[in-house]
Amino acid sequence: MSLSAKDRALKGKIEKDQQKLAPDSVNMAMDEPAGRLDNVPPRQRGVMDEQFPTDQLSAKDDRDKIMDAKIKLSIPGQPGVTPFGKMTLSDEDLKWLERKEKAVEAANFQKWFAEWFDHASPADKAKAKKLLPNFYSQREALLKKQCGNLFDVARIKLNGVESFSDLRKQYELETGRLDVGPLTSLLNPEKDPEKMNAAGRFQRGLLSPWRVFGEEAYPEAGFTGVQERQVQQGQWEHRAWDQPRSTQLGARTGFPPFHSDETNQRTGEWWKLLQQQP
Repeated sequence: MSLSAKDRALKGKIEKDQQKLAPDSVNMAMDEPAGRLDNVPPRQRGVMDEQFPTDQLSAKDDRDKIMDAKIKLSIPGQPGVTPFGKMTLSDEDLKWLERKEKAVEAANFQKWFAEWFDHASPADKAKAKKLLPNFYSQREALLKKQCGNLFDVARIKLNGVESFSDLRKQYELETGRLDVGPLTSLLNPEKDPEKMNAAGRFQRGLLSPWRVFGEEAYPEAGFTGVQERQVQQGQWEHRAWDQPRSTQLGARTGFPPFHSDETNQRTGEWWKLLQQQP
């Protein structure tokens, strides 16, 4: 008996749900302490205002899987040489790289703008919005989307599972597959502990092909993907979860598993795994 259409569509649906929560969003106050505004009066002049995240700085590309394979399959110490022969560098490869560089420049520009122009005083704010309105429209669009996401997950808590879509979402939440952390600090985004991962999130937004378990929350420094699942599981509900039976699914238990805490295998890791097979 083969998989049903609903079963075959499950992985794509889960990845779509993950993307709705903007797991690659970036907060320009990533280097600032979480409580930097606690003792600053409202509308203070010369102070960078509370920074809201944006999800418009990624540079995902149809060629990402191919380019990642070219990079990861190179033999160490032999640039351009792979187990399958030598690679060639084409004009399209360079155009792909240029698109990534443009995204990096845009991110650096926004970080500079946030520090020097997006200030708390009404006069400074009004001037900044005239200078760079897109900076604010990006963040307002994400805020609106995240408010909808917050309602969606809270509704399941209130009413319980009422449809197959709710059932899938409950599975994603209970196994820590969704990046729900930012939803808990919508009014004060700089208090989001995941804000510190902005640089890593941005890098993943530049190149993140072949992600076995989709766009999960980015692990904190020193954390593994499974540990981050446990964090997100706790963000959803503070309960006595049976973590080995939920957050480790796929990575260390269940199917396949990968015998690893790393949930974001890419081309190079897949190649190592294939080499280990009998």
